Amino acid sequence: MLHFYPELVDSSRIDVRPVAKGDSWHHPDMFAKNKIFRYIPFNTYSELGNIGQAYLASREEGAQLAKYITLELAKLMEYQYELLTQERR
Repeated sequence: MLHFYPELVDSSRIDVRPVAKGDSWHHPDMFAKNKIFRYIPFNTYSELGNIGQAYLASREEGAQLAKYITLELAKLMEYQYELLTQERR
């Protein structure tokens, strides 16, 4: 968000907090090893409704992430295009 629309970021809502905790079956981190997912409202973890470490974000990191996602998405599209064109041969 800081990269694309910094004017929409309300810095007064950014606080320093510990990483949100899960349990042996569930963790709010989408990269956690325990892969059981269930919906838990974000306000369970934070009154502000976020679970991340927003204070660590920067415009520069957002730009790097956007570039990486764009490049990986382009690779996926090229791969899918190749599959489709092979099927038509």
